[in-house]
Amino acid sequence: MTAGDSRIRHATTADLEALLACWLSLVAHGREHGLHLRTDANRTIARETLAAAIADDRAFVADEDDAVVGFCSLSLERGGFDRDAPRGVVENLYVDPGARGDGLGSALLAAGEDRLRELGAEIVAVETMAADEAAGEFYAERGYAPHRLTLEKRVETNR
Repeated sequence: MTAGDSRIRHATTADLEALLACWLSLVAHGREHGLHLRTDANRTIARETLAAAIADDRAFVADEDDAVVGFCSLSLERGGFDRDAPRGVVENLYVDPGARGDGLGSALLAAGEDRLRELGAEIVAVETMAADEAAGEFYAERGYAPHRLTLEKRVETNR
């Protein structure tokens, strides 16, 4: 269990299918805002990635009425370029729409930030779709500010 909210706990392998269901819902929601990931086509790699996060103690779940209604998974950037501060990343944060508004998202985010701090992160990053204004406001209210901007456009193809 994590400090602060008894509804938040470390994910276990028994939670894997519930996390995968949440991930699929997260991606479906993201697609409404322009995300290019596919749900079913990525089911296997998502399951493997979530299983690795669970095994490395980088995933949390939110429980309500003995059911998983949300999750958070994390990574710590390693290798590659030398940085002036270790950076942790909230890879996924999701709360079922029916369970929103009661602090579960904030509690999951806090648990993730605490874990990333334990892993050595001095900076925490999170991505959200630019068109998802509610998510942007959620993170802004918790101290997150834009850092990078990704621009994209469709190009003509021969398909």
